Amino acid sequence: MCGIAGFFNPRINKEKALESIELMLQAIAHRGPDARGTWWHDGLLLGHNRLSIIDLSHEADQPMQYQGNAMVFNGEVYNYLEIRNELIKKGYRFTTQSDTEVVMASYLEWGIDCVNHFIGMWAFALYDAKNDQVFASRDRFGIKPFYYIHKDGSFYFASELKGLKPTPVFSNELNLNQVSRGLQMGWLCYNDETYFDSISALPAAHNLVIKFSSNEIEEIEITRYWDVYTGEYQDISFAEKTSRFKEMFAESIALHMRSDVPVATCLSGGLDSSAIVSEVQQQHPGTSYKSFSIYYDGDGDVDERPFIQKVIEKYPSIDPFYKKPSDEEVRTEF
Repeated sequence: MCGIAGFFNPRINKEKALESIELMLQAIAHRGPDARGTWWHDGLLLGHNRLSIIDLSHEADQPMQYQGNAMVFNGEVYNYLEIRNELIKKGYRFTTQSDTEVVMASYLEWGIDCVNHFIGMWAFALYDAKNDQVFASRDRFGIKPFYYIHKDGSFYFASELKGLKPTPVFSNELNLNQVSRGLQMGWLCYNDETYFDSISALPAAHNLVIKFSSNEIEEIEITRYWDVYTGEYQDISFAEKTSRFKEMFAESIALHMRSDVPVATCLSGGLDSSAIVSEVQQQHPGTSYKSFSIYYDGDGDVDERPFIQKVIEKYPSIDPFYKKPSDEEVRTEF
């Protein structure tokens, strides 16, 4: 994961803006230990803490600029190689091997519809210099977070709530409706609501466009670009659905394994993680692959290690790691 942050505030100078973005990035520094960068343009400031996954070189650091535009990006577009090759055929040229640059070129080619070409998880903010607007987007299932405050003609955003706390527009007043939902159901957000009245969340599968005029925010548009209820597979048989699911699952695992750093997995012994590990081993037999498992034992606790061990025994190339948190660690760390 990476950490993105930024804002548009025409009433503060560049020096003050850089101080503000530094505080925002410090608050979410744990999201990206490999590089930190900022970009400023006429009241708009973008900041990024990088955790390097694709293209580990500093040429792929962010904020990234491409043909006059600038962007901060958190996530991964797993089919970036296929999109990259398609764009190269259209005449685009790339100076890095990163998926970030592919996202930026995709925007030039398809505009805000570019997100319909992506398979992955993302939250990003891209400044479009030609149209003088910011285009932000969140992935289909909201895996990557995007929080923001729109107040008094300014707009601030960050990957975490704490990234917005140092800003001059943050208010500590709680949204008690969301607090109730969180206590009862564990929800971090509900639609665009968060625990704070002042902070909104960009909902999953939504785009946000900020249009500027005369160095002021003219309009903010939020639109949904995808819905899970497409009905695409409604009229096929159960056997066909089963076959198609297996194909899609295998394709997804193959794309997720693209990385310039080692890939590992969480293994709980449950159906989901066991299926993922098994498919990885089917596609890459004998490849060393680390798994990480949390377990508890003692009266009243559930120890899933016997289920985990079944998977380890079937695929001996898995290198398992186990962690048993103490009561004190749970209290202090979680």
